[in-house]
Amino acid sequence: MRDGRPVAVLLLDLDGFKQVNDRFGHATGDTLLTGLAARMRAAVDGDGTIARLGGDEFAVLVDGDRPVPPERLAQRLLDALQPSDGDDDVGVHPSASIGIAEYGPPARLPLRPPARRRHRHVRGQGGR
Repeated sequence: MRDGRPVAVLLLDLDGFKQVNDRFGHATGDTLLTGLAARMRAAVDGDGTIARLGGDEFAVLVDGDRPVPPERLAQRLLDALQPSDGDDDVGVHPSASIGIAEYGPPARLPLRPPARRRHRHVRGQGGR
């Protein structure tokens, strides 16, 4: 952070994971968690550093020149949690909530502010 390059942290919480442990037992929950962690690690694929914070919470640190925008990385993580072959048999469909915190100069700016885009859209339809 001292060099002024942008940094992002993605915080991911698996939704409803306690119910998995309650319904199927902790051994099954641990096995599922291990599999999900491997899928998330593959989704990050060197574009950040993923760590388990505890329980069903994970963090991904994206520093430097951000090879991938944090929003796209979050989508890749969510896609990795989609049911894979065999998940339907167990009846477990994990989902997650992801928050993104960013520090540093913005990596990309919109071409036009949203209000200006709306104004041009309305004006283009004949509205004043």
